Amino acid sequence: MLQASLLWYRNLRASLEEYGFVFNRYDPCIANRMVNGKQLTIRFHVDDVLASHMEQQVLEDFFTWVNEKYGGLKEVTCTRGKVHTYLGMTLDFSKKGNMKIRMDDYVDRMLSEFPVKFKDNEIQETPAGNNLLEKGWHLTLSADDLRVIKWYVDASFAVHPDFKSHTGAVMTMGTGAVQAITRKQKLNCDSSTYAELIGVHDAMSNILWTRLFMEEQGYPIKKNILYQDNKSSILLETNGRSSAGKRSRALNIRYFFVTDQVELGNITIEHMPTDEMWADYMTKPLQGEKFRKFRAVIQGDQD
Repeated sequence: MLQASLLWYRNLRASLEEYGFVFNRYDPCIANRMVNGKQLTIRFHVDDVLASHMEQQVLEDFFTWVNEKYGGLKEVTCTRGKVHTYLGMTLDFSKKGNMKIRMDDYVDRMLSEFPVKFKDNEIQETPAGNNLLEKGWHLTLSADDLRVIKWYVDASFAVHPDFKSHTGAVMTMGTGAVQAITRKQKLNCDSSTYAELIGVHDAMSNILWTRLFMEEQGYPIKKNILYQDNKSSILLETNGRSSAGKRSRALNIRYFFVTDQVELGNITIEHMPTDEMWADYMTKPLQGEKFRKFRAVIQGDQD
């Protein structure tokens, strides 16, 4: 089965490259081709393809090519318009400059697998209940500037039963979280500063990959900003050994990898007050107003 998947990928890739597509070096399932001076981008998962271009006729021509190439193997169908279902997601482009993402089937599946089952007559109505159901939660994404990437990285110190800390990270380019990370840290540390350093290290591969991916897509990155709320951690990351006190010298050298990235200009680190640190939402269960505020920000809720 794995061999069949690889053979299919190689066949599709060869066909697309023959047609003039160039693959993104940082994602083997993203390819681009310039048509009429504008970029035709396709992304695919097995044989599910999502294509985008500024001109509808270019997309029609691409569909015709796919149908001629693979229509003899199975029926090729095409969905047109501003709302698409793709890989379990509903992608809504109805509002100019925004994209809404819903995953209703995924939520339904989670609820059906929830170990506690409730009968209708056991559920107590609440004042907020109807409002929540009517609103229908979704993720809204928009970009203020495709040349600016913003990362919020935070850590909750020693919150697990084995006293390991928890990393949270959120990436945005304007409104809504494009990427989110919530992850238990793999090693113990003895201060919140160390927990923050480990958190940055946990997120660093995503931070650097995102920049490389965007630039490969034709969007030169002007700023790749990492926001943190721990000033001691920021000093260590930007100054390396010169800011490391006696206790900090025992910290594994790989966490000063961040310093090199700052010096190379791949990232800039800035302080963000705790009350505006979106990633806090990903590190522990928040409650009350702070939970509602961060949830709205991460989901891009503009209502």
